Amino acid sequence: GPGPATAPQTLQARRSRWSARPRAAMEVEQDNRRSGGGGPDRAAQMQAQFEALVAQGAAAMAAEHGYIRSDPVTGVQLSPADEATLHRLLLERLYAKRLRDFDVADALRAQLRDAGVSVNDAESTYSIRPRTSGQPNHHGYTRV
Repeated sequence: GPGPATAPQTLQARRSRWSARPRAAMEVEQDNRRSGGGGPDRAAQMQAQFEALVAQGAAAMAAEHGYIRSDPVTGVQLSPADEATLHRLLLERLYAKRLRDFDVADALRAQLRDAGVSVNDAESTYSIRPRTSGQPNHHGYTRV
């Protein structure tokens, strides 16, 4: 078995592996460890918590998911309904990750991307691209 000479190397490798991981991924794993890995009771509990936060509104959802807008001065303004939808999708994605349902989390990320929202999990930020009018630009190409 490994002797004392390899223990510091193993510990160092473990430390560097953890330090290189995005914070959100570490939080998901910590949540899973605390909850015993999930299961139907955990899913039901999280669904109830999710619904309660949605009922409380955008501010409560934003406080729970913890993502901060990284481009507040781009001029893209959201209606209150769009803002609530954005925070609901970010929160739903976070809960899917906590339940280790990565297919759902990936689908929600794609839905956000299609709506012009870029999510950076490593920094817990998001940004919103301005919508294009669909008109040709000066090159004659149309953005989609």
